[in-house]
Amino acid sequence: MSFLKLHFLFLFSIVILSAGCYEEQEGCLDFEATNFDVDADNPCPDCCRYPQLSLAILNKPLASDTMRSFKLGSIYQLPHDTTLLLKVKKAWIYLSDIQLIKTGGDVVDVSDTVSLDYVLSRGDTVSKTITDNFAFLLTSSLSDKSIGEIRTFGSFEGIQFRVGLKDESREYVPSSLPNGHPLNFQADSLNWTEEDGYAYQYWEFYRDTADIDSTVIRITAPYSDFIQLYQGFEIRKGFNIKLTLRINYLELWRDIDPKNMTVEEIRDRLVSNLQNAFSLDKITN
Repeated sequence: MSFLKLHFLFLFSIVILSAGCYEEQEGCLDFEATNFDVDADNPCPDCCRYPQLSLAILNKPLASDTMRSFKLGSIYQLPHDTTLLLKVKKAWIYLSDIQLIKTGGDVVDVSDTVSLDYVLSRGDTVSKTITDNFAFLLTSSLSDKSIGEIRTFGSFEGIQFRVGLKDESREYVPSSLPNGHPLNFQADSLNWTEEDGYAYQYWEFYRDTADIDSTVIRITAPYSDFIQLYQGFEIRKGFNIKLTLRINYLELWRDIDPKNMTVEEIRDRLVSNLQNAFSLDKITN
């Protein structure tokens, strides 16, 4: 037998032996997943992980500020009248119904849901499942907010969200939600009261700079219309999406006199100024 034939038989034997030893691999075969495995032979049960929508927050005094951040305890001149000063001790804002707007107008929501206890009008408590698309924006916190799993791709023209919560949230039982959830009690438990439900805007501020007594404003009325922010962007399949949202806090206080206006007057202005306080800084995918 010639050397070439022996060499061929040797290589053929290796191929046959290798094929006999090969074990098929399980993996995620969904190309929309972040862990799509091109080398997998068989789909794995419940192993696919899908893109997450997250929110990064830039706390700024005004739209013109590029480096300066809005900080609690600092004294700011208000943009409409620089003789008026604002000093905030504590503040937060609730967002809900955070959605992406596709080119053409359709909206895409996260697929996550959460179960909670809900108090009926007659006093009975039942379990309720709702879409889990909330964010609790504490002014002193700069950490990214995970909104939930989202499966989408293509061309988009912007985002939309509401500031505040649905009226039915008054009947939610905060302690029934998972620890760390935006609708559970926060560290100081001030975000919910039995009488008023959730405070979707909360401001504790000083009417002058003496720091003697602070004034608290809780806004608990049902949520406003959608705030829509337009900026075109593309989303690729299988990649996480981060929205960087900018809040210009002094725009919320435009046309407000912190020292002399009543709590009711300030509350109304804080609500009417919402539309101009937000902008979309960038989208990362």
